[in-house]
Amino acid sequence: MKKPLISVILPVYNAENYLAESIESILNQTFKDFELILINDGSTDGSENIILSYDDERIVYIKNDINLRLIKSLNKGIRTAKGYYISRMDADDIALPNLFEKQLAVFKRDSNVDIINIRSFLMSENGAIYRRSNSTITVNHDVHKHIVFLQNLISHPGVMVKADLLKLHEYCENEKDVPFQDVDLWNRLLNHGYYCYTIDECLLLYRNTPTGVTNTLRTGRLAKRLKYCQNILETEYESYFTENSLKIILGKFDTANRSELIRLNKSLSNHLTFIQENKGISKNGFSDLVFWKKNLMFVSSFMALKRAPWTNKIGVVIFVICHLPLWFSNKKWRYNLKGIMFNPIRYR
Repeated sequence: MKKPLISVILPVYNAENYLAESIESILNQTFKDFELILINDGSTDGSENIILSYDDERIVYIKNDINLRLIKSLNKGIRTAKGYYISRMDADDIALPNLFEKQLAVFKRDSNVDIINIRSFLMSENGAIYRRSNSTITVNHDVHKHIVFLQNLISHPGVMVKADLLKLHEYCENEKDVPFQDVDLWNRLLNHGYYCYTIDECLLLYRNTPTGVTNTLRTGRLAKRLKYCQNILETEYESYFTENSLKIILGKFDTANRSELIRLNKSLSNHLTFIQENKGISKNGFSDLVFWKKNLMFVSSFMALKRAPWTNKIGVVIFVICHLPLWFSNKKWRYNLKGIMFNPIRYR
């Protein structure tokens, strides 16, 4: 097989319920010049039988002797990859047919781009419904590195990166101390000066499953993530956020109340002021930072209305009402509100 343009790394662990659909979404891409590296990480279900049922010369099958877990499997795939670009895919997600075509068009148009991010649809476990992910936004490159450790705006499944870049840096394999290697990787790469471009279009269906990383090990992961964020804020930005404020940013809304939302708003303002005065950010970049802050506060406030304890909801309502004139002056706030508060749309 000649050297492919793209290497797709797809780790597999007990994914028999979704794997076929995920594999086929890659094999059916409109762009065909790629290798699909399937890494069976010690699956005990029928995943291997599904993999072996495909007869396609673009498939490279690797079977781990023991369960190495996700990050070591990903690094194994990176070392195996022969393509000029590396694409990430998960075994329970679905890539839309023109994902690679759209990403390659960006690389062709701008040789300075190192990472191509996309937006995603959020899909239910059974794939019956989905909605556009409205809790993230697209920001300028010079803004991204200042916020990625707080709010990850890069979609791990579906991202495409220059292969030599990933082979040089790889993921941190110390999962005990850093159980959120994608955030750590993006933070390192962006602060090395690599350029991430976001295609502001949903090109992947991201499946939310109870056994997914996002929904497991929450307590331990959250404690380490809080420590990670606070260390960067204190050492790089001379900023301080309360633990409860950081929890709200990271999606734990049980601590949200009016007082904490006010503290969070003030801490974010101080963070942006420090960046403006000390990090040499452009005028347009700072405008994007302000937009990000408003969006984060908007989403956090309305998610708190849904998830915060009843004892906190009255205060949250007061906070939201006080900020309505600012938020609803922009159509994007209304669009986000629809995605947060109302039912998703039917997919199939």
